[in-house]
Amino acid sequence: MRRGTNGPRVGNYNRTVVLDAIRESNGISRVELSTRTGLTQQTMSNIVRRLIAEHLVVESGRIQGDMGKPRTVLRVNERAHHAVGVHIDPKAITCVVVDLSGKVMARVTSRPPLHSRPATVVNQIVRGVELAVKRSGVERDSLLGVGIAAPGTINHAGGELIGPPESPRVETGPVARRRGGACGTSGAAGQRHDRRRRR
Repeated sequence: MRRGTNGPRVGNYNRTVVLDAIRESNGISRVELSTRTGLTQQTMSNIVRRLIAEHLVVESGRIQGDMGKPRTVLRVNERAHHAVGVHIDPKAITCVVVDLSGKVMARVTSRPPLHSRPATVVNQIVRGVELAVKRSGVERDSLLGVGIAAPGTINHAGGELIGPPESPRVETGPVARRRGGACGTSGAAGQRHDRRRRR
């Protein structure tokens, strides 16, 4: 569990810490949130106020504490936004659409063609993403972006998958960048760590 900091110029980091804490809980009060994040009550309350204004967090019922009046419960507004995840594997390319709680709304899995060129893989990803979004029924405007997980070394600056091990079907190429442009959303690539390769 990450904790926030009350120092200056850390607003975005604290916002993420608070939102993560709310998302990971099954309903949490402002008092509990302040304790869990390590933020002052004032800092935390200001962040929560902004998250509610942005429709990312909602007030959902009340709970009775040990003392005093009932406390308002905060929860993530699960359907406010959605994201797409893509998992590139030697045997399959999986595309999912998830809500803010991480619940999978739709999943599409396909097998990459043998010895695929980067453009072929990207086109297959785009088709999978489009189909997953269609099956999920979510509005395209609610999509925040696409994240890609793949084995091998990731060039984060260029969004390139470099020499993926055990992936003969996928040649090196700027997968994330091409995918983002094709899908019309922002994209990010991340390395998938697989312990089975470490012998």
